[in-house]
Amino acid sequence: MRLSNLKLQDSSLQFIIFCLILTTAKAIWLFFNGIPLYADEAQYWLWSKSLDFGYYSKPPVIAFLIKTSTSIFGDTEAGARFLSPIFHCATAFSIFSLAKNLYSAQTARIAALTYVTLPAIFFSSMLISTDVPLMLIWTLALDQFYKALQHNHIKNWLMLGLLFGLGMLTKYHFAIFGIAGLIFIYQTKKTSDVLSSYKPYIAGLIALSVFSPNILWNINNHFASFSHTADLASSGDSIINIKSCLQFLGAQLLILGPFLCVALISILRNHSKLSQQDLFLIIFSITFFIFITLISLASKAYANWAAPAYVPLIIFICAQSAVLGMKKILSYNFVFQIILGAIFLLYPLFMNTLGLPDPYNRMRGMDEVANIVSNLHTDLGDVTVIADDRKIYASIVFYTNPHIYDLKKWNPTHRLKDHFDLTASTDVVQPTSIFISAYATEEYLREFTDQKVELRFESKDRTKIFVISNKE
Repeated sequence: MRLSNLKLQDSSLQFIIFCLILTTAKAIWLFFNGIPLYADEAQYWLWSKSLDFGYYSKPPVIAFLIKTSTSIFGDTEAGARFLSPIFHCATAFSIFSLAKNLYSAQTARIAALTYVTLPAIFFSSMLISTDVPLMLIWTLALDQFYKALQHNHIKNWLMLGLLFGLGMLTKYHFAIFGIAGLIFIYQTKKTSDVLSSYKPYIAGLIALSVFSPNILWNINNHFASFSHTADLASSGDSIINIKSCLQFLGAQLLILGPFLCVALISILRNHSKLSQQDLFLIIFSITFFIFITLISLASKAYANWAAPAYVPLIIFICAQSAVLGMKKILSYNFVFQIILGAIFLLYPLFMNTLGLPDPYNRMRGMDEVANIVSNLHTDLGDVTVIADDRKIYASIVFYTNPHIYDLKKWNPTHRLKDHFDLTASTDVVQPTSIFISAYATEEYLREFTDQKVELRFESKDRTKIFVISNKE
């Protein structure tokens, strides 16, 4: 008995050491990969310079995380992204805890290793996004919710309330957790037991209290975030967008990978009776997939929007693969994912040396544009800098040296399309200005000013820099 316990502890220790080594490698890699910030990352970074309880398109957690990491490592790409691999490692440990509570330590290790080596997680570890904290909070909330239903301890309900509130402050999609939870309670015929207890209501009050600062922010800002979320769910050109839906579903198959897809198909074909644990995982996974798939039918849904659904799905696949004697396919999958992950990490370091194509090419170029803007800003003196696109706006602020924080966002229609329309909108071209645009022409700008309009630079991606001046 003691020998078996020792082996179990050794296996768990090996898992922990592997995750820590992998996470350290990812974190160090951030300082050497040379990949510039994607426009959304630059936007989140800029939000972190003006902390608030809400922003136009997202709740505030992402800004607070970047503020924390950049205060330690500085305003660099690695500084902005540093917490990403660390949070994914924490999510793997949380998956271990959840899966061990549901099934066994062996299933827990396999599920956690499958998650942390998933190619999509390798890629996500290269960037900083709202999915990074969302995955951790989602996994922790799943663990606390299941424990709360099993034991009805007040501490689990209190933690669930706190986590639900934090989840809503991370991404509004977290609301799906509540819907899936209610479905599971109904399916397991625990509705009367749960609703007759005061503890879930206390959890709800805590969740509302934690989330309330964002609600108040939206009230004071024309419900900007809620309106944006509603627009995303209904911005398609047609009522039913089949193409968008197929693209979204196809992306999910790529994220899962060939071995896990085969394992899932085999499980669905051979599985007969569902345990309560199986049902718990299936409901939380399918509910999320269904909601995002419905959104993809009405609008464009990005592949990462379904990210939380993979936590319960991976645990379910690993647990049932063990039951059905398909451990070998998980071993193949692990090797496959490690190889792809190594390619993800090493590719940017060697692509220039080996003359390989640059998959990050569309993320490059704004540093060159920002450098020209910085020089013009210095040469022209006290001038207004205007950008007509949120991605250009955020990237210019990040890559100008020193950072030009007082950019204006060109918005002659006064429509709120992004956070900078909300905070830095202008419809006036100042007598001396630098105008940065992906769309404007000299003829267009002359409609708004009688000053001299001169195109000074155009990048490879056709980002243009105009100087508007009354000087000959």
